[in-house]
Amino acid sequence: MSIAGLTQVRRLPRLGKIKMGIKVKSDKGVEHPQKTDYFVGPPEVAAVYGSKPKFLDILLPVEDEEKWAPQYYKLYSRTQGLVCRGDGCSASRLIDTATGDRARRTTTEAARKEVTCEGRKCPDYIAKDGCKEVMSLQFILYKVPGMGIWQIDTSSVNSIININSCADYIRGVFGKVSWIPLQLTIEPKEVQNPESGRRQTVYVLNLRNQMTLLDMVETTRKFQAQLPTNTRLVLPPADEAAVEPGELATDGEEPPETATETEEPSSERVITETESDRLFDQLESANTKPPETKVDAQSVVSTIHELRKKGCAAVTGNALADRFLVNYHVAGPLEGLTMKEVLAKLAPGQAADFCLWLQELASKS
Repeated sequence: MSIAGLTQVRRLPRLGKIKMGIKVKSDKGVEHPQKTDYFVGPPEVAAVYGSKPKFLDILLPVEDEEKWAPQYYKLYSRTQGLVCRGDGCSASRLIDTATGDRARRTTTEAARKEVTCEGRKCPDYIAKDGCKEVMSLQFILYKVPGMGIWQIDTSSVNSIININSCADYIRGVFGKVSWIPLQLTIEPKEVQNPESGRRQTVYVLNLRNQMTLLDMVETTRKFQAQLPTNTRLVLPPADEAAVEPGELATDGEEPPETATETEEPSSERVITETESDRLFDQLESANTKPPETKVDAQSVVSTIHELRKKGCAAVTGNALADRFLVNYHVAGPLEGLTMKEVLAKLAPGQAADFCLWLQELASKS
């Protein structure tokens, strides 16, 4: 006999956390965090991957992104822990019952309240060491001994976009993202520091796989065949209390552009512009050499700008760049390319499909 809804549940314990930084001491003996270009893990992980691994073999055990990759604006305090967590619309905030302000170092009594989340416009986000975007990625290290979940936290906007984009691509191929053998990698990326304006190299997360598609399908089938039927896996809630503020430094990416105050709020998820998509706002500088696909780049640019003015999400944020990378399998990064150069990467049939797609969007807007 079994208890419906209980006997079939399998909860995976958390085995530990992986980091992308270490603590070092200055000449004056002051300890501070320092970012690394490799994963920092406990001895059992180092025993498999070495002391400075650049990749980890992982499995995502469930489909629900809220379980394996919860991502929120978060504000931490050394004395109060997680002070505020929001999604850009609403937030759960620890309020000082005496002052009515958020809980601070001197707070003695506090209670959580639901408040409006201002996202990047929040004073706590603008302040140094304040609120940041945080993703808590939970996964299985199937080559490391132990049965349970590992976690890695990142406040890198680039890493969050990369993980979300890679997950969507994997779903497009397999129809799912769980129990697919993947590699979590840490890779260099050049970004512009919003304060100094200088280019700098940061290290961001990606989901990769070095196997052929057929090998991935066969390996995935074997993993799934070993799972008991009618069993529901439950992940532990993301460990939020253990995240230290110093580990959540930004990665230097320019802040995404946000909607102006005159725009009407939308109930849909807001898609912000990313660095990989900003090249489409600078396409007027395209050179005079006609693209190999014989497509009018200036006409494409004009259509995209008109669609953006109308709020078309399909050409806003990362969606447009993803269409080139995912739908047409354009090789190499798109950053810094003109529209003519981007279109020249397409086969004639792909270019025609892209232009037809733009025309259909324009006719519906």
